[in-house]
Amino acid sequence: MNIFENIKKKLEDLVKAKQALLYRNKRKDAYSLSPDRLLNIYQNYFTDVPCRGNYIFKFSKNDKNDLLFLFRVYFKMYVELNDDLITIHEEFPKYFKILKEVNTENHRHTPKTFVKNTIMYLSKNVYGTTNYLNGISLAESLEPLQGTDIIPTTQINYQYIKPHKI
Repeated sequence: MNIFENIKKKLEDLVKAKQALLYRNKRKDAYSLSPDRLLNIYQNYFTDVPCRGNYIFKFSKNDKNDLLFLFRVYFKMYVELNDDLITIHEEFPKYFKILKEVNTENHRHTPKTFVKNTIMYLSKNVYGTTNYLNGISLAESLEPLQGTDIIPTTQINYQYIKPHKI
C-alpha cells in the first residue's frame, strides 16, 4: 500500500467513526474539521488516488484550507499550490531554495537574514515548534551544535521557499 492509499484508509476510518479532526496548539484550538466536512473532502478528492508519484488534482477554492490542514498539519506532507491545482508530494523534499529574502520584517522570529537562493535543509529535529499551516522548519546545515544533537532550525513560510534538487 502506498502513502496515498494509507491516507485514504485513515480518512475512511475517521469518516466511519464520525470523528472530527482537531488541531490544537498550546494556546487554543487552531483548526477543526467536522465529520461531515471530512466525508465531503473524502468523497471529492479520495476516490481515485495514484499508486505512485505525486498526487496532483484540481480543487475547489472552498476546500483549500481544509485540504492544506489535512495534508500539511495532519499528515505532515509537502503541498504546493498553483491556482486551482494542488500537488501533494509523495516524499517530503529534503532541500529547499529561498525564493525571497527572509528577514525579521517578514519572519519575526528568524535569527538572521536568509538571502534569496540560499539552500536550506529539512530537519526533523524541531521539537514541536513548527506551525505547519504556515511553513516548515529548515536548517542552514545538518550539523548539530557542538556537544549536542540539536540542529538549529528556523520556520520559513511556504511562499518563501520551493523544493530544490541537489
